[in-house]
Amino acid sequence: MYTSDDTAHGSKGDEPIFMGTHKNSLDGKKRLTIPSKWREQMGAGKTLYLMPGMDTECLWVYPKGELNLKINRLRQASMGDDEAQMLARIFGGESQDAEWDSQGRVRVTDFLLEYAGLKKEVLIVGALTRFEMWDPAAYMAFMKQHRSKLKDAVRNHM
Repeated sequence: MYTSDDTAHGSKGDEPIFMGTHKNSLDGKKRLTIPSKWREQMGAGKTLYLMPGMDTECLWVYPKGELNLKINRLRQASMGDDEAQMLARIFGGESQDAEWDSQGRVRVTDFLLEYAGLKKEVLIVGALTRFEMWDPAAYMAFMKQHRSKLKDAVRNHM
């Protein structure tokens, strides 16, 4: 269950599509290695944006291009739009940008590690336009709880 197809789908010039599940460990400096195929797919842009997951206690990780699409939608909102301002404040205040090093590792802040309950073992899970960082036990519990809803989700969104 913890590993699956190690490929990143898409090609040079396409937006990355993150698929698969990878088990990894935080090192002593709280760095996590991003799968090499995903780094290749993101190309020259070494910056990732890590933020608290909005629907569960995991981390959402976006490449710059995908996050820019979301930020542009927020920029179009009125300054009087309380919901958009709250979203900008939370995403801006609780998120981090991080560049991977020569070995493909990113340092995750203590705040985000604590938010997602990440200690040593981490599942890196593809979520198509982003990927997520999960505590393995939390991910298994999430999947057990939500697997039965998959049929309805496919019918409603695909």
